[in-house]
Formats: sequence, structure tokens, C-alpha cells
Amino acid sequence: MLASWGYINIFYIYISNWVAFLKLNPKTPKSGDIPYKGSDPASIEFRNVSFTYPGTSYKVLNNISFKLEAGKTTALVGLNGAGKTTIIKLLLRFYEPTSGAIFLNGRDISEYSRDTLYQHFSALFQDFVKYDRSLADNVLFTSSSDDRDVDRILKTLSMVGLKYLANLLPYGLDTVLGRRFENGQQLSIGQWQRLAMARALYKSPSLLILDEPTASVDAISENSIFDAMSQLSRNMTTVIVAHRFTTIAHSDKIIVIKDGTVHAIGSHTELLEQSEFYRKMFYAQVHYHDY
Repeated sequence: MLASWGYINIFYIYISNWVAFLKLNPKTPKSGDIPYKGSDPASIEFRNVSFTYPGTSYKVLNNISFKLEAGKTTALVGLNGAGKTTIIKLLLRFYEPTSGAIFLNGRDISEYSRDTLYQHFSALFQDFVKYDRSLADNVLFTSSSDDRDVDRILKTLSMVGLKYLANLLPYGLDTVLGRRFENGQQLSIGQWQRLAMARALYKSPSLLILDEPTASVDAISENSIFDAMSQLSRNMTTVIVAHRFTTIAHSDKIIVIKDGTVHAIGSHTELLEQSEFYRKMFYAQVHYHDY
């Protein structure tokens, strides 16, 4: 009886938290009414942006300014907690800047309709979703179109080095992935990550955001992915958050974030010459992997 009473108290706490969660009134970022066309690669500018998470007083970002050039690949680099992921969250309109503004193609991003922004933005996070659906569905899920373009699916799978799965799996593109359903085929974590990248690439976004996109991918697959993406870079703007310098080296420009501020901007070669902080990060990783 005492044990049961203890469990009841625990469940009561869970239910109380659930009820409190349902009563929350979320503060959603402003959404304008201007439709974002997304026909060209996005040009982004952070202008004197600062941000403090609700309920705290610490400035995660402190008066940062930089530009993401249209059709170019830019990497955000820094130590854990420097503010890289917060920049991505602001860019994706999860939060409003505490001060300053973000401009998309010369217009304040808050003036655009968020729904139309998401139609032309793609993001791949470290905690990507593995759908227990067919191989084709796993590629199609982010597309606003209901049309199943087999050639386009195969081309996208080829970009991430997974086209062979269409021939290897027993039912081709219709093969159900995962173990949830009967006859489901399981993939390796690296294959799942590349499949999630294919999903992000399928709708040909004007802005592609990759958070540690090759964390679970081997070196050969990583190289093939970036070779394929280099052919697409002129049609979209890409932002990469990464710690692996093999990933960073593919970028046209690197922005070094330190303690919530922009510490340095340049190419890999330029930063090695100009930034001691960047140089220390690079050689620490090179030394760690030096056999």
C-alpha cells in the first residue's frame, strides 16, 4: 500500500506538469503577411543582433553583425555554448531577437509570412527524425507537392550517396524502413543521416541549414556529399554549424563565434593566419587525429 501511494504521488507530479504545460501561452515570433517567393538564393544579414532567452538575464548573443552571401556556403564555428545554435534558431524564426534585426534579401525577416519562409527553408539538425515509412516517403516528407517524382527522388538520393538503396532494398523506393513494421529494413545511423539530408535537399531550398550534417557519416561519404552539394551551391545559400574541420573546409566563408560575439570572419586559410583562437581549435583537432 505504501509503495502504491508513492507511485500515485509520482504520477500526480507528472500530471501536474502536463496540465501546467497545456496552460502555457507560447510567445510566437511575429509573422508578417508578405509572401516569400524563394526563387533565388537567400541573402541574409544579421545587424546588431542580441538575444537573451526568456527567463534569463545572460546575453547568449551580444550585438553580432554579419552577412550570408546569396549562393555561398558559410560555416559557423566556435566552442560549445558560443551561440551558434541560437543564431540558427533566430534565423528559422523560432525566437525574436532581443534587439537588432535580421534581414532577408534586404527586408526585415519578420515582415515575411513564416509559412512561406518554411516552404523555401530546409534545416537538418543533429536530432533528425527517422520515419518508419518507405524510402521514397522519407525523401518526400518536406515537399509541399503531392507529386511523386521518381527521377527527382533518385537524383536527390544520388547527391547523398544513397541511390544504390533503390536497387538494394527488396521493394526499391517502396521498401518500408525501420523495425516498427513487418519486413521493415533497418539502416545504419550514417545512412539515416544522409537520408535526412536528402529530405532537406529535395525541395531545392533557397536557404539550407545544416547542424553537424556529417557527424555520423564516414569520410568517403562526407566527401561525396559535399562534392554533390558544391554543384548546387549557386542555387541556394547554405549555413553549416560544425566542429569537424573536414566539414568546415568546404565553406566559402567561416564565421568564428566566441562568447556570443563575432570573433573573426574569413576563409580557412585566412583564419589560420589571422586568428589565434581559430588556429588553436584547428590544431587541437588535427593533433587529436594525428596518428
